[in-house]
Amino acid sequence: MQDTAILQQVLVLLQDEFGDELLGVLATGSRLRGEGDLTSDIDLPVVINQPRRQRRNIVVDGVEVEMFLNPPFQIRRYFADDRASGRGAEQHMWATGTILYDPQGIMAELQAEAQEQWSAGPPPLSEIGRSLARYNAADGLRDIQDVLESDPDRAIYLIGRMLPEVINTFYRIQSRWQIKPKRMLLDLASWDATAARLAISAGTGSASQRFAALNALVTHTLTGLDGPMPLTWAIDWEEIIP
Repeated sequence: MQDTAILQQVLVLLQDEFGDELLGVLATGSRLRGEGDLTSDIDLPVVINQPRRQRRNIVVDGVEVEMFLNPPFQIRRYFADDRASGRGAEQHMWATGTILYDPQGIMAELQAEAQEQWSAGPPPLSEIGRSLARYNAADGLRDIQDVLESDPDRAIYLIGRMLPEVINTFYRIQSRWQIKPKRMLLDLASWDATAARLAISAGTGSASQRFAALNALVTHTLTGLDGPMPLTWAIDWEEIIP
């Protein structure tokens, strides 16, 4: 069965289930964009006129269809959260999708908002965010140094844990939306070959070789932020509400 037929079949199921409460359906994901891999599924954001949400997954003719059911106000909350975090997953899903059903025009409104936000890029890191990036880098490197010689296996584990955090931080510092992990290195190489090379090196070789590459990647990432946090430091005061 072709994807188009699968989508129509699922749409009928949703219409039968929700009736007039079904406000719209968006078809999206790497499979529909022609970028899918072996296990790529179809993603369906489903907008309902009900104050509840649900995720569900079904299989139609051997193809997984994952549905995200939400009211419009919750979609906008996801937009706000993903913009603040720099993830942009919700914006990307909506901006690159195709509207399958939109009787009231709500889907077009949400997609336009997503496309505008995606084009604008994520907000820059706050001063506190920049300080935390420096602190986390310094703290992570010291943890690895503690076990690098005595327990290389633990060091390799910590390097593997820290590497994606450093890359995600680099994307935030450069005001770029984060990318799905399985495509991250390819995307990184498209705009910073040095960072991509260091990231690959941090995942191969001995523990010492990986650590050297990770350390160099941290230095590269934090260029302009004065590098990892020194041992003596203080983050600016932040007002809190009692």
